Amino acid sequence: MEELLIQAVKDVNEKDILMLVDQAFATGYTPEQIIEILKRGMDCVGKEYEIGNYFIADLMMSGIIFKEILSQERMQPTSSKDDQNAQDTILVGTVKGDLHDIGKGLFSGMALSCGYHIVDLGVDVSPQAFVDQIKELKPQILALSGVLHTAIKSMKDTVDLIEKNGLRDQIKIIVGGNPLTLETFHFIGADAYSRDAAEGIKIIQNWIKEQE
Repeated sequence: MEELLIQAVKDVNEKDILMLVDQAFATGYTPEQIIEILKRGMDCVGKEYEIGNYFIADLMMSGIIFKEILSQERMQPTSSKDDQNAQDTILVGTVKGDLHDIGKGLFSGMALSCGYHIVDLGVDVSPQAFVDQIKELKPQILALSGVLHTAIKSMKDTVDLIEKNGLRDQIKIIVGGNPLTLETFHFIGADAYSRDAAEGIKIIQNWIKEQE
């Protein structure tokens, strides 16, 4: 069962994945066990992407399928929400004035495959909306996405408002998008920047290791 499900995820075969998840539940697998198997399959997808065998579309589709399965009520872990480790939660969103979703979706899919809990606020997210969610969820990491050059100012406005609300020392901030440079990164005031989703994941993994 496990190897079949891992292979189905690696093949990005949605029909087989959903069927095998149903079978896993029927044979007594717990949500946690199924999630772990799915993560192993997602690791395979990530490796295929890194060596050039898969395209971004394959990576994104696997993330979409994974997210679809995790959203099922039966997939909620047996532990309560209060028991979840906040350092495993990443708050993501495309900043105010920018409607681009592909880069954010790719990053979120890769983060899910690494086992992180993703809270995606969508696109055109105001600085205040980010602040409100930081106060409510208390995540350790915030990932701001933007493709337009105007997104740089929105990112800075978001970081400034986080600081104004006294939350800056409670959260690591990474910004991502094509218009970013070392100069604009310093202007924004984030902790790290990347124009590549895979590189961004590695940065976050290093942060998590440092906090453990």
